[in-house]
Amino acid sequence: VTSTLPFPANFPKPIIFSILFFLNKNSIPFDKASPFVTSGIRLGTPAMTTRGLKEPEMEQIAKWIGQILKAPQDLELQKSIRQEVIALTKHYPVP
Repeated sequence: VTSTLPFPANFPKPIIFSILFFLNKNSIPFDKASPFVTSGIRLGTPAMTTRGLKEPEMEQIAKWIGQILKAPQDLELQKSIRQEVIALTKHYPVP
C-alpha cells in the first residue's frame, strides 16, 4: 500500500476519527522508513471481532480509509462514509 498511497507521519487521523474509526500509527515490518516516520496504521481489530465483524466488513473498512486518504479534504465523502459506518455498526452492537 505504501507504494501506491504514501502514509505521511501527519496522516489525517482526526479526519478518520471523525467518521468513527479509532486507530493509531504503527511501523510496518521491513519498512524502509525510519521508525520515527510511521508508515502504517493499526486498527482495533479485537474490538471489531468481538462485535462480530469478519473479513468482508474489514475489507469495507479498509476501502473507506483508502477513500479518505486519497481525498482528505472531501467533506461530503467523509459525511457519506460516516453514515455508512453508522449503518454497519448498527448490525454489530457492542456485546
